[in-house]
Amino acid sequence: MKAILSSLLVAIVASAGCKDAPAPATTAAAIPVYTLRDTSAYENLISSGRYALLYRGETFIDSVDVAFGVQTVGRDSVLFLPIRSDSATGGVATSITEHLLFDGTTRTPINDLVPHFDSHFSSPAVLAGALYYWGLFQANGIDSVQAVRYEFARHRLNANPLPAKPPGTDDRFYFTPPYLDGKEFVFKAPSGEWRFRTPKQRR
Repeated sequence: MKAILSSLLVAIVASAGCKDAPAPATTAAAIPVYTLRDTSAYENLISSGRYALLYRGETFIDSVDVAFGVQTVGRDSVLFLPIRSDSATGGVATSITEHLLFDGTTRTPINDLVPHFDSHFSSPAVLAGALYYWGLFQANGIDSVQAVRYEFARHRLNANPLPAKPPGTDDRFYFTPPYLDGKEFVFKAPSGEWRFRTPKQRR
């Protein structure tokens, strides 16, 4: 992934996790000014990448994974994947943690909002005001995968079973982040590709 400039508006990096994802519909002036600064590399036994320092104005928020970026949710919140350091290694950033939704005050783990979410494999993307991700299910000792959509504004969840194979690897990019292709939302994996239309809203 190309190196990110030392300081970027969130409106620019909102789709960093997926090159096919559309830019947010809101204007930059309507979004609190978040910036990414001072990128650096990290690595551990199962993953590697780059992290950057996320600021809101001049207030430091967190160290975040550059590959996922910072994705806007609504008009005042952002979704990011924190990178945490290990004091035993002298403070060197070593691992990803869990995706967080931040509204300027409160941090909410995505696991608290949606089911069957795994920050190492769900490859989420915020598209058209909703969170799309690969849901990992287990029932009676059998693993399965579903295409999941969570609509933030209505707190509505839709899930569709997929014949995709559960990941048998430590590669967190095994599943491609969902992306928008015309009017279809695409879930793509080594075992296939699946397309969905936005569910119709019930009156």
